Amino acid sequence: MLIHSRKHLLFCPVKNGSVTPEILGEDRNFDVITNDYDGVPDSTTAEFTFHLKKHKWPTIAAIIDQFLELDYEFYCFMDDDIVVTTKTLNQIFEFGSDKKLAIFQPALTHDSGGWHDCVFQKKDQEQHDTGFVEVMCPFFSRSFLSKAWPLIQKYSEKYESGWGLDSLWSKLASFSNDRMTIVDRYPVKHPGKPESEHWILSNSKSPGQEYHECIKDPELLKLTRSVV
Repeated sequence: MLIHSRKHLLFCPVKNGSVTPEILGEDRNFDVITNDYDGVPDSTTAEFTFHLKKHKWPTIAAIIDQFLELDYEFYCFMDDDIVVTTKTLNQIFEFGSDKKLAIFQPALTHDSGGWHDCVFQKKDQEQHDTGFVEVMCPFFSRSFLSKAWPLIQKYSEKYESGWGLDSLWSKLASFSNDRMTIVDRYPVKHPGKPESEHWILSNSKSPGQEYHECIKDPELLKLTRSVV
């Protein structure tokens, strides 16, 4: 039986049992799920551990429905190469709670690698609204995750990389009038360019090919409007 012990929930992939210690700080305000995607049984001190040999979003689609039932306030789905401290993660979760945000992400520091100009930190402000929140480190309110859940599940039945999923849930947020926000006050670092551009997936496609297919996929586009 799953036990809800903290206010928020963070998911992070793990490679060969190696997890960023900062996501497991003792004073954290969030429970942690780890998944060792090499299939190694996880020996971390996370509350919940899995070892599914899947990419990040298919793993999330396979397991998160049981955690939706636990009624966490916010859910974060973080890549394993994000550089961040427990303190900063606590602050990001509480910022979302205080501001009653629906879908948001921390800004990226300017020495980070990334594709989207809108997610980099804007100095001297707490947050800025945007039309896009990316797959690298999104935070969802429970309400918005419930809206996006059918879309995430259907995407993960067809695609593996996560590319394009953020464009789809951003359409969903636009149709449902949920603000998309970048939190400038508490930035994180993503070292280097995303490695996923070089992947060849089990379906023999590249992430770029998946992106171009999924953003035109009639089933997925229908789900972006299903809450309206």
